[in-house]
Amino acid sequence: MKDITQILDRLSPQVSNAVRGYQDGSPDNVPDTDVHQAYQQVASQLSPEEFQQAAASAYDKMTPEERAQIAQYLRSHAEQNGIPKSYLPPPQTAATDPGALASATAEVHGQDTNMLQDMFAPNGMFSSPIAKAALLGITAFAAQRLTNRF
Repeated sequence: MKDITQILDRLSPQVSNAVRGYQDGSPDNVPDTDVHQAYQQVASQLSPEEFQQAAASAYDKMTPEERAQIAQYLRSHAEQNGIPKSYLPPPQTAATDPGALASATAEVHGQDTNMLQDMFAPNGMFSSPIAKAALLGITAFAAQRLTNRF
């Protein structure tokens, strides 16, 4: 991922902070509020295809174990958010196929642009560090797609 933080600094300090945290490999150093705000600012501006590509890029950088954890997390929170589990790949599939997980994530995002971050951040606090890392990765790759428009 190229360094896009100078462009992002002019647009939003939260987006810049989120991307910088992702690039530095230190998602724990990015405040939850910055991740939320950055995600809201960039994800809603992408087409469904761009969002899915950003998610696929983020998941491709994760280990198979991390992708399996994300899939399990999504499946465990899906029904309480009105999403049939059949939309989501089982952890074994997500571990070996980041595209399947990205497609499911895009489907969740397409139903409600805030649902994914609500699932990952109940009550305003990230309940899973891996969920925070996934949302941060999607945000960073989404921001990169937006800066390519400039």
